[in-house]
Amino acid sequence: VALYLLHKERFEESLALMRRAEEIRRRTNDAHGLAEQQVFYGDLYQTWGRTSDAIRHFQAGAGHARSMGIPYMEQYCQERLAELYEGQGEPAAALAAVRRAFVLKDSLLNERNSRTILELEQRYEVAEKDRAIAQLGAAAAQRQLMTWLGLGALAVVIVSGLLFFQVKRRRQRAERDAAIIAEREAGLKAVFEATENERRRLAAELHDGIGQQL
Repeated sequence: VALYLLHKERFEESLALMRRAEEIRRRTNDAHGLAEQQVFYGDLYQTWGRTSDAIRHFQAGAGHARSMGIPYMEQYCQERLAELYEGQGEPAAALAAVRRAFVLKDSLLNERNSRTILELEQRYEVAEKDRAIAQLGAAAAQRQLMTWLGLGALAVVIVSGLLFFQVKRRRQRAERDAAIIAEREAGLKAVFEATENERRRLAAELHDGIGQQL
């Protein structure tokens, strides 16, 4: 609400609310909030045109931020101080504030870049681990596939061998049966020929006996 009133240039009302907020923060021992409060006062007085009060609060805010290790807050205070010093015709003080702000900005940028690089390295490591896991999974799947293919090929060889053995046994049995049948046929033929020869001999003898009697 205080900032809203500030933008509406209702400075007295905004100041009263900021003082109430500061009192609450003092009671709760909110160190960060008290440092931030100095920045709010500085913004209020700068917008209000009370340059000296604004400089005093931005200096206090910068000191609190430096002691608490809040570089972005100190950078903001130094940038506002540079504007205020320049407006007061104090180029040396303005230049010192600008330089301090640039140093803080560079440190924040380096910190951000370092954090970004660290995050990228962590992402790369995670991606490499995921890729390695995927490769291991693919290798395991390939080994399993090769195992199944090997077992399938072995089963085909065994089944083919059994079929070949059965066909061979059937062929051998058929050949043996054919040989037995041929042997039996040859025996029957020999018996038939012997019987026929005996019949012819008997017929001839009978014919010769009858001829002699006549």
